[in-house]
Amino acid sequence: MTGALAAATRPVADVSLRDLRDVDPYPAYERMRAAGNVVWDEGMAAWLVLDHDGCAFVERREDLFEEPTRTLPGAAEIVGRRDFRSLVGAPHDALHRSLSHAWRPDPIARQAASAVRPIVTARLSTLAGTQRFELFADFARLLPIAVVARMLGLPDADAATLDQAKGWMEAVLAWRHSYGEDAEARQAAVVATRALEPALVDTVRERRDRPAEDAISLLWAAGREIFPDWDERDVIDNAKFLFEAGSETTAFLICNAIHVVFQQPPEQRAAWLADRDAFTLFLEEVLRHTTVVHLRARRATADTTLGGVAIAAGERMIAVNAAANRDPGRWRDPARFDPSRPRLFSHLAFNVGPRHCAGAHLARIEAFEAVVGLFTAFPDLALAADTPPSRSVGLVSRAWRPIELVRARRDPARCVSAARRMTATSTAAVPPDLLHTEQFRRDPFPAWRRLRHDAPIWHDPVADRWIVTRYDDVLAVFRDPATYAVGRPYRRFSEQIGPSLVNLDGSAHRTRRAIVAPELVGRRIEHVRPMVARRIAALFERWPDSGAVDAWATVASPLPLLVIADLLGLDETDHEAFARHSAAILSGLGGDAAAAAEGRGAHAALAALFDPRIDAAYRDPGDDLISHIVRAEVDGQWLSRAEVHSFVSLLLVAGGETTGLAIANTWATVAGAPDVQAALASDEDPALLDAVISEALRHSGPVIAEDREVTRDVEWHGTTVPAGATLRAVIGSANRDETVFADPDRFNPWRRGLHPGKESRHGGPDADGRAGHLTFGAGDHSCLGYQLARVEIAAATSALLDRWPEFEAAPEPAFAVELELMRHVQALTLSPGSAPTRGAGR
Repeated sequence: MTGALAAATRPVADVSLRDLRDVDPYPAYERMRAAGNVVWDEGMAAWLVLDHDGCAFVERREDLFEEPTRTLPGAAEIVGRRDFRSLVGAPHDALHRSLSHAWRPDPIARQAASAVRPIVTARLSTLAGTQRFELFADFARLLPIAVVARMLGLPDADAATLDQAKGWMEAVLAWRHSYGEDAEARQAAVVATRALEPALVDTVRERRDRPAEDAISLLWAAGREIFPDWDERDVIDNAKFLFEAGSETTAFLICNAIHVVFQQPPEQRAAWLADRDAFTLFLEEVLRHTTVVHLRARRATADTTLGGVAIAAGERMIAVNAAANRDPGRWRDPARFDPSRPRLFSHLAFNVGPRHCAGAHLARIEAFEAVVGLFTAFPDLALAADTPPSRSVGLVSRAWRPIELVRARRDPARCVSAARRMTATSTAAVPPDLLHTEQFRRDPFPAWRRLRHDAPIWHDPVADRWIVTRYDDVLAVFRDPATYAVGRPYRRFSEQIGPSLVNLDGSAHRTRRAIVAPELVGRRIEHVRPMVARRIAALFERWPDSGAVDAWATVASPLPLLVIADLLGLDETDHEAFARHSAAILSGLGGDAAAAAEGRGAHAALAALFDPRIDAAYRDPGDDLISHIVRAEVDGQWLSRAEVHSFVSLLLVAGGETTGLAIANTWATVAGAPDVQAALASDEDPALLDAVISEALRHSGPVIAEDREVTRDVEWHGTTVPAGATLRAVIGSANRDETVFADPDRFNPWRRGLHPGKESRHGGPDADGRAGHLTFGAGDHSCLGYQLARVEIAAATSALLDRWPEFEAAPEPAFAVELELMRHVQALTLSPGSAPTRGAGR
C-alpha cells in the first residue's frame, strides 16, 4: 500500500493522544470511537484500536502485532538482551508461564501474609501521628516497590533506599512511555537502570547456587530451562523489569480505587468495605471503569486488515484498553460504575494473550490490603475540603491525583472491625486424641459439643491443626478467603487431578467458577429438572413394589453421576467407569501414598474418557458444560488440556459422589422419622419437602469439615493462630450449634430457626433470626452445584415417596466419619411401610 493511498483511506482521530496528558481522556475516546473502532492518530503516528474485541485481537496475535520494546532506541542498554518484555515467541511464553504459575492466586495469597500485609501495616504506621496526608506521595508510591523487593528476596530497605529505587523506575518508565523517542528520557533511563543493579547483584549471585522461595531464584531456574547460556546478566535484567512492572501501576490502582470510593455515597462505601466478596467485585470494576494502563503499544509485522481498515507492515498500533473497557458494544451503560455488571472479569486492564500481566493477582491483593487497611486504621478518613479536586494524571498509565486525605484523631490500635473481635473463652483440658478414636468415627457429635463449649479454638496435637466448631466461627472462616486460603490443605487433591476450583483462591477461582456457575443456578436450573426427572424415572423402573432394596446401589449412587455426565455431554455407557474412578480419587484424599497413586491413575483414566468429547467440543461446541469449559477464556487464553481435564474431573467427583451420599443420608434420616413420612404422605403442605431436605442437610449432611491455611497471625477467643497453620472449620458441629439451632440433635423440619432456602454463598441468620445450614459451605468456595444437588435430592425423595409413602430401613443405618471430612451412612437397605398412597388424605 502506498503512503498516499493509506492517508486517503485513513479514518483520522480529531485529537491526538499526545494532547490528552493529565486530562480526563474518556470524552475524547468516545469522539474517536464515533469515527470508527480503528482510527489514525497523526500526533502519535499510530493506529488507535478502541473496541474490546479489536484490542484483544491485537494483544493476542503476536504473529501480526509484535511488542516493540526490543526495537525502541536505547533498548539494548536499558533492558538488555533477554528482558522479559523484549523476548518473543517460545522463550517469552516459557518464562511468562513460569512467572504466571508461581504468582497464581494460591501461592500469592500465602505470600501476602509475609509480604503485603506487614508492608501495608508499616506504611500505615508512618501515618499514625498525621492528621492529613496525600495518598500517592505519603502512602501508595513506595508500597508496591517494597512488596516487589520482598518478593524478589532482597533485603528489606529503608524508606530512603526505596524512594531512590522508585526514582530509578520512574526514569525507565518515562523512556518507555516516550517510545524511546525522547533523547533526554533515554539517557536518564540508561543512568537509572545501571544505578539499580548494585542493589540486585549480591542477591542474584547468592541465589545462583543457593535458591530460596523468591522471584530471583525462580528467574534462575526458569531461565536455565530455556537458555543454555542464561547468566547473571539475564537475571538482573529481568529482576529490574519486575521492579518496573510492579511499582507504578499498582500504586496508581490504589489511588484510583480510593478516588472511586469517595465518589460513592457513604452507605455504599461502608457496604463494600464490610463485605469481602463485594469489595473484590468493587476492585474489579475499578480496573474496568478507571483503568490504570490506558495504552498498549504494538507494531504490525505484516499487511493486514482490522476493523475494516488496512494496516501496513511496520506501522505502530496502540491498543487503547481504557477505551475498550468502556466499549458500549460489550457493556451496557459502560461509563456507569457498577460492580454487579455481567462479564466484569473480561476487562482488559491486565492485558490479554501471551503478555497478560503475570503479576495481576499480586496487584489485586496489594490494592485490596491497602484500601481495606486504610479504612480499618482510619475509619473516619475523608477528602480534604480545602483542595482542588484530583484529576486524571498521566498518559500511558493514569491515576487520579493528588488525593488529599484527612482523618479524625483516633488510636489506630482501636480501629478493629467488630466482626474480628473475639471474646476470650475458658478452655478446659481436652484429650489430645479426642478426634481420633473409633468412638468419634461412629458418633462425632459429643466431641464437637465439648469443643464448642470448652475449647472453641483448639489445637489438635495429633494432626497438628487448629479446630473451630461454633457456627459463627465457621462462617467467618468461609467468608474470609484471603486470611483462610484453600491451596495447601487441598494439595493432595491437586496432586491427583491438578489445580482446580477446590484449591484456587481469588480471581483465578472466581473466573473459573463463572465458566459453569450460570448453568447450575437460577433460571438455568429449570432446564435441568426434566433431565433429572427422566433419569429418576428410569432408575425407579428397577425399584420393586415390595421387598428390600439396596437404595444406594439402585438410585442414590447412580443418579447424580448420570445427571452430571449428561450436563457435561459425556457418554452414559461409561457410567460404571465414572463411578469407579471418582471413588478412587476420593479415597486418595485421606489415604496413604498407594491410595493417592491410585487416585492419580483414576484421573488419568477419566481424562482418556473425556478426550473424545473435549475434541468434539473444540470442533463443534454445543450447550454442554464441557463445551463451555473448552471455549472459555481466562486471562485472555483458553484453558490448557490439563486444566480442562482437572475441571471435568472435579465436576464429576463433586457432582456425583457427594450428592449421592446426601441422598442416602437424607433417606436414612427420614426413614427414622415416621411423623415426617406421615406428614409428607398427607401432601397437605407443599413446602414441607423443601424443609425436610434442608433439615436433613443440616442434621446429617455428608460434608462435615473443610480445611484452610491461615495466611497471617489471627486471634481466636484469646488464642493466636500463627500464619501457615492449618485450620479445620467443622461444618457438622456448626450445623448443630445450640446457640443457633434449638434442640439441634433432633431431626425437625418444622423448626423455626432454619432458613430452608438460605444455602447460597452467604449463610448466616436473616432478619428473622433464621440461619442457613453450612453443609454447602459459604463464601467464595460455597458448593458450585448446590441448587443442582437440591433438585436431585428433592426429586429422588419425591419419587421414593410416590412409590413408598412410608418406608423403613433395616438394619438400622450406621453412620461413620470417613476421610475425616465426610460422614455418611455405611449401607442403606429400605423396605416399604403401610402408609396410604401419597395425597390420599386430602
